[in-house]
Amino acid sequence: MNKHLYRLGGVLLLALNAYATEFVFKGTDAATASVSPGSVVVGGTATATTYTVSGVDLDGDSTNDSFTVTINAAGSSAITFTDRYLIGGNALTPGETFTVSYGGISGTLSSGSVVQANSFTFDSLKMIGWQPSNNEAYTITQSGVTSAVQTANRYTELSTNNFTVNAYDNGGATAFNPDYFAFTVDVLDYSPPLPPTTANGRNLIWIITDEHNLRTLGCYRDTMSSEMAEMWGEGFVVETPLLDSMADNGVLFTRMHASRAVCTPSRAAMFTGQYPLSLGIPNNSNTVGDGKYLRANVTTIFDVLKDAGYLTGYVGKWHLSEGGKPFENTPWGKWWEPYPEDDTNDTYGILVNKFMFNGGHDKWYGIVEDGLPATANGTTDPTSNGDPYLVNRNLISPTGAYDAWGQPLYSDGNTTNVKFSTDWLTDRTIDFINEFKSGAYNTIGTTYTSFFHVLSIPDPHTTDSSRPPYSTMYTNMTFELPRTWLNPNYNSADPYTPYLDNPSWMSADGTAADLYDPLDTGVYTIQDRIAQYFGMVKCIDDNVGRLIAHLENVGILQDTVLMFSSDHGDMFGEHRRVNKDTPHDMSMRIPCIVVDGSQLLTTVTNMAPLIPRGIIVEESGNNTDWLETFLSLLDVNNIPDTHGRDLTPLLDPSTAAGWHDVSVQSQGWMAATDSRYKLVLDAASDNATWLFDLERDPKEFTNYVDHADYEGVVRKLAHGIRDYMAVHPEDVDPDRITECNRLLSGWDRYEEVYALTEGQAGDDDKDGLSNVYEYTFGTDPLDPNNTNETPVIQINPINGWVTLSHQIRSPKDSTIPYTVEWRTNLVSGVSWSGTWDSVATNYPAASIGFERIEHTVELDRDELFFRLKANP
Repeated sequence: MNKHLYRLGGVLLLALNAYATEFVFKGTDAATASVSPGSVVVGGTATATTYTVSGVDLDGDSTNDSFTVTINAAGSSAITFTDRYLIGGNALTPGETFTVSYGGISGTLSSGSVVQANSFTFDSLKMIGWQPSNNEAYTITQSGVTSAVQTANRYTELSTNNFTVNAYDNGGATAFNPDYFAFTVDVLDYSPPLPPTTANGRNLIWIITDEHNLRTLGCYRDTMSSEMAEMWGEGFVVETPLLDSMADNGVLFTRMHASRAVCTPSRAAMFTGQYPLSLGIPNNSNTVGDGKYLRANVTTIFDVLKDAGYLTGYVGKWHLSEGGKPFENTPWGKWWEPYPEDDTNDTYGILVNKFMFNGGHDKWYGIVEDGLPATANGTTDPTSNGDPYLVNRNLISPTGAYDAWGQPLYSDGNTTNVKFSTDWLTDRTIDFINEFKSGAYNTIGTTYTSFFHVLSIPDPHTTDSSRPPYSTMYTNMTFELPRTWLNPNYNSADPYTPYLDNPSWMSADGTAADLYDPLDTGVYTIQDRIAQYFGMVKCIDDNVGRLIAHLENVGILQDTVLMFSSDHGDMFGEHRRVNKDTPHDMSMRIPCIVVDGSQLLTTVTNMAPLIPRGIIVEESGNNTDWLETFLSLLDVNNIPDTHGRDLTPLLDPSTAAGWHDVSVQSQGWMAATDSRYKLVLDAASDNATWLFDLERDPKEFTNYVDHADYEGVVRKLAHGIRDYMAVHPEDVDPDRITECNRLLSGWDRYEEVYALTEGQAGDDDKDGLSNVYEYTFGTDPLDPNNTNETPVIQINPINGWVTLSHQIRSPKDSTIPYTVEWRTNLVSGVSWSGTWDSVATNYPAASIGFERIEHTVELDRDELFFRLKANP
């Protein structure tokens, strides 16, 4: 697969050592030379391994020659022929060649010419030491232009970069006579052959819902106050015991986010690990030709696991090919088995995609006689059944029959096997599992022993409707407007028009007015919509339970990792908005539950599961992190470079404690989030930046960006945004850069938010510490009693050594250097020393935006004195 550059599991040296046999050396007799590893050579900054090459006749004397090749792992990162092979005055005669190949590309030294640089990705090609002759010369050709003829001296080194060097004799001879030659091959721009992709063989199932408000899941409500958990009225909730069981027996990520809170971009991120703007997918694809689709050359998680020998499958909504595209030139057009526009033969690495749909918001599916899917597709055309794959939803009616699962069957006037979409798609996943178990997809050369499958359910996305009995389960509830409906920051005269000093995303939307405002009768139109939404979620939960039960029945649940999540959230009336697109939590926060199937068995015997039980991860994550995280869980050795992170350290409390990372989400506005805070930049307004404290203000009503207590928090998150923009030029806005720089303006910003009046040298709180000292070392410049972060001195009880521990602004302000010094007494003539026996950094500090540093003096003295100074 040549879709993406892969990073190797170790340094370059290790990869090359493991695949030294990829070097092939051939002489004039076309015999292949043998390559045997030699010693590891260490010198300066480079570590190299030397190989001996033998069994090749270089000079045509019918005797096999031997020389060495050195592979540098660091420094030059190059393959160097270190032995200047002595030709001994014998020219390579016409027809004699010396060929070197690496990773399938070759360079040849032959009579009358030197290896062409561009045929072997040479960084520099060196011909050293020509046989002395007045007539010998060489030319250098680049891009078809030949330089003047130059005469080579005996020890002249000729270096070129992607040039062709031709050597010849001015007297017309066809041979050239070098004393020796050496050349260097740059491998930095070449991805060497990877070892076969391997994994640990665990099956993996992702269950992805669409537009899912996580307050509808019991396991997430358990992490909230009752006020926030019961958003639409006290006691008005949908119970989800099967999904809750997955969380109880696995890992619950409470702050997982969609990288972009809209379907197509979010799905692109979850399957590739790339931010969607880098893929050219800023929002949903709605029409053929808009170019917003996942390209064939982008590596997906399906590609990687297929290369590892997995059977890959997909059922349900895809939404990553161009919108509205027919995938077959039939009278009606085929809407299943989508492919990228730039390669109609590509399947994104998905081997089984018969029931994979580019759209997929349909509520009813059936199977027609040829085994292909049929869908209601929202049509009300009474003649639509002229298309055998398009069902008229007005004709759907219950048959009164039930399938083997006890689920109702429906008729569409054409077939009697129609089912509600969530039921039907779960059936197709179960079929995939059964076919995998039976070996239906095996071939003569391939036997699948593991699979990766995605069940992509279109609910609870609009339109809000379910099937009996779910459609009536919650109609008895009298839902209230969401508790965040009356956002105090909205324009009270017209909540649908933002105040001028509000960011562009902070206003109600017109759709919310249609759905939630009271009618003349005083009845909210919200009633049936929430009842149906709850019904869809309950149907999803029951089908997840059905899938888990089937995995256990066929004996593979214990070998399967399951993940449940969604592509984005749903505001569902919160902040007087519907659907998504905003940086509010219920728009961009998504459920994410991961469990080792062995912990869901009726009888659990595995006490050391791959996924630990009962872990709640509160650190911020992004669905760009999924690819690396799940490939790491499966022990995949070739993991693509992505924009995401491996979150598996968060599953272990011993490593999770040191995690203080920030994740970034972008959608016009740009947000940086951690376990508690969220900073949102919107360069479109004067009041562009908001900071939410989600623990103190879960309703997201208050902006803390200019509160002095949050100065360090703002810096930490603003650095996250600036770091993101530094590597994502496709997502850089000049006004956003200006605002980010303002938040990171050091002393000026500090002086502003604390409203200091006495300058750096002053002492606003009269505690004896200058303002600049408190700025540098993290004490409060307005509180004379603030001693929480004053330096701490500790004495080692064994050896008496003394350690001074203090916090320091992070990253350090280069315009305000500081010193930490010590001395043995305070009498004159004894100077302060800034030399320490050891310094340990990056210890987490109590104050956000600071790091803790420990300075140790290895002396056992009755008295030591320390001094910290900020030096503006």
